[in-house]
Amino acid sequence: MSRNRLQLICVLFAFTLLVAFCNDLRPEQPGGIADDTARFLAGMRIAESSPLYAKTQNDDWREHNREMDAAFAQFKTVYAESMREWSNKTIPEQPRVLFYPFGGPDQLIPQIIFHKSTEYILFGMEPVGSLADVNALNPAQLRDTYSIIRRALSWFLTYTYFQTYQMDRWLRGNNAGGAASVLMVFLARNDSRITLVVPVRIDSNGNLECLAREIPDPDQCKPVGNFSGTIPGVRIYFSKDNIPRTVTYFSINANDDSLARQPQFLRYIRSRGERATFMKAASYLLYGSNFNIVKDFIARESEIILTDDAGLPHSVMDRKEMHLEYFGSYIEPMPMYRNLKQPELQKVFEHARDLPFEIGYTASWKRGYSSLILARKKK
Repeated sequence: MSRNRLQLICVLFAFTLLVAFCNDLRPEQPGGIADDTARFLAGMRIAESSPLYAKTQNDDWREHNREMDAAFAQFKTVYAESMREWSNKTIPEQPRVLFYPFGGPDQLIPQIIFHKSTEYILFGMEPVGSLADVNALNPAQLRDTYSIIRRALSWFLTYTYFQTYQMDRWLRGNNAGGAASVLMVFLARNDSRITLVVPVRIDSNGNLECLAREIPDPDQCKPVGNFSGTIPGVRIYFSKDNIPRTVTYFSINANDDSLARQPQFLRYIRSRGERATFMKAASYLLYGSNFNIVKDFIARESEIILTDDAGLPHSVMDRKEMHLEYFGSYIEPMPMYRNLKQPELQKVFEHARDLPFEIGYTASWKRGYSSLILARKKK
């Protein structure tokens, strides 16, 4: 494989598996480089003093800028403004920590709805990876990169969720893939400024290790020169509304067999303190028989749960322990999940409150029938 081809694989949304390309993984990214790279990939203007500025002075990048501006402007009008207004009225008090199971690299929607949280923890099956040096790519390689970014995000920005097969096609094809670039594009487009990006892992005791010499919070993430932990992730330090925040993404299979072998994963989540849990478009995984560990963890140990019908099953929410509110309209799952219909939801949603936006599978399948359940622990 040529050097140019390897560089293209690394940057086409722009991560390869840590194990496969560990030699290309940079331990830490200074804020200027990381933030400029995120804005560059997001199609956002950057300062003339940036080493990437010259790469924006051509028709290919200008087209990328126009199309990304249009896509995110539409998302803001159709979804984001209503989501934030609804959140302010409905969830005025939000825990510091937001946990997003099976969310993949979707940092955009939880940061809009839970915009008062300062620590976001996500996981999915997408590999982690690390940013490549876009200055090393020639114009043809960059043109392909822009196209892949837009294709990868098109469905999400139109319907609020990723399609697995599209993620595989655009983000994993030809050994390319990864979550961190998606996270960084979403952060940049949500007016956040990235200060540091570091690879992380969870060790056997449930402690977080950062592959970095210095970090802002060494008491929360231990700086190391070499990992001892086995659960890979990436931690992004950023600022939004002048408030320091973090998002940490882990690549892990959260079925019972995996979590039984790796109890340190939920031990780490638990160590972060009280949290809200957000779920949407989670493929009804928690309705199966092989996700009981994470299902019980969410149902029993969340201060707040916000979920659509494809996330946490309604039947496991304890009404003695939690106050439940219903928003939107529920009829049935989309056709491929129709056997998971919940008749009791049809009854409780007869008196549901208004939901002023679409979210999850119904955004693409049957608009006007999105539903959310908000559960809060009784004090």
